[in-house]
Amino acid sequence: MRFLPTILVIFALSCGPTSGADAVARPNILWITSEDHGPHLGCYGDRAATTPHVDALAARGLRYRQVWSCAPVCAPARTTLISGLYATSAGAEQMRSLVAYPAGQRMFPQFLADAGYYCSNNSKEDYNLASPGKVWDESSGKAHWKNRPAGAPFFAVFNSMQSHESRLHGRGAPAHDPEKMRVPAYHPDTPEVRRDWAVYYDGVTAVDAAAGQRLKE
Repeated sequence: MRFLPTILVIFALSCGPTSGADAVARPNILWITSEDHGPHLGCYGDRAATTPHVDALAARGLRYRQVWSCAPVCAPARTTLISGLYATSAGAEQMRSLVAYPAGQRMFPQFLADAGYYCSNNSKEDYNLASPGKVWDESSGKAHWKNRPAGAPFFAVFNSMQSHESRLHGRGAPAHDPEKMRVPAYHPDTPEVRRDWAVYYDGVTAVDAAAGQRLKE
């Protein structure tokens, strides 16, 4: 079961110590990445998806209706997300390439850092490229905007693995009912496939819960 390699939900927040004109010019940015996640969200009309937090955000935000991935597998897609370059332009179209970064190019968090942003990544990178120097102020399982200096705007990335395809291999019973799953025509309608879809939707629910927790913070 493969969908778009990543789906991004980007939240621009005006919370934090910045205020007035500076808050408008340099808003805090929270970026949440969900792995192996197609348009299976309530805000996109999917009745099987239990995603109240993202749905509520979409109701008062911007929702894209025409979206395509820049690569058919995750690491080359991340190449474009971090660099603004097509993976083919960077020589990183092959999975697990880890090629040298093009001379004179920088990853976009480096530009945000130049503008005074505290840039944190929690925690997956997997860009298929060798880093061109320091990219993040911190990149680890403990990275958080709360660690930034007082008064600094933040750009914080959180990578959610709950919907990743690898999670299909657990043995527990899914919370979503396999019998109620809508199996697409390109998949065989078998008990195993129905269970996979139910487990996947459980992961989508977990992604939504994690997003809700980040928004509360």
